[in-house]
Amino acid sequence: MMKFPQWVTGPASDPVCEEELASNRLRFLLMQAATHAGPKGSIIELAAHVGVTRQNLYMYISRGSFPVGTAKAIERAVGREFVRKEHLVFPLEIEATE
Repeated sequence: MMKFPQWVTGPASDPVCEEELASNRLRFLLMQAATHAGPKGSIIELAAHVGVTRQNLYMYISRGSFPVGTAKAIERAVGREFVRKEHLVFPLEIEATE
C-alpha cells in the first residue's frame, strides 16, 4: 500500500478526476525515483540516467501511463524498491491508503 500526499488526490471534499489522479500519481512516483537517480534529484537527471528524453517522461505523465519498456528501464535504473514498473504502467491500480 502507498500513501500519497493530498496534492496527488485532491481534498476529500473535491477529489481529482481519474485522468488527473493517474498523472499526479506518476509525477509523485517519478519525483521519488529522481531522488535515487543522482544528486540533483531532477526529472532531467532521471531521464538521462534512464536513457530517454525528459520530454518523453513528461508526455507519459500527461498521458497517465508509461509504456512497459520505459517503465522497466526506470525500475532497472533506480531499483524496484523505489519504483515498480507496474505502478508506472497502471498508476490507478496502486493500492492507496488514506
